[in-house]
Amino acid sequence: SFELELIARGGDFYRDGDSPGWLDFMIWPWLERVDAFELAFNEPGCRFPREQFPQMSQWMDKMKQNHSVSDYLLPAETHAEFIRSIQTGNPNYNLLSPPPSI
Repeated sequence: SFELELIARGGDFYRDGDSPGWLDFMIWPWLERVDAFELAFNEPGCRFPREQFPQMSQWMDKMKQNHSVSDYLLPAETHAEFIRSIQTGNPNYNLLSPPPSI
């Protein structure tokens, strides 16, 4: 699991060192969305159990501090809104675009 791999590597990131590397940035987009599922489905069972994954939770917090992540980070509610739009069968790919002027 991701948790065990972080423990085995003994560092803050999957890359050796004090900063994230290629693998960290490839994993990040999937985990950026992890908090959106509870919001989208309104189910407590969809909540990411941070207390069960302390290394992974720490990794996520550290990734959010990296400028390559923080400059483009979207709120969980934005991801949840997109997930809900998928459920309707009409995905809204323009959530970040300003509404058209009439």
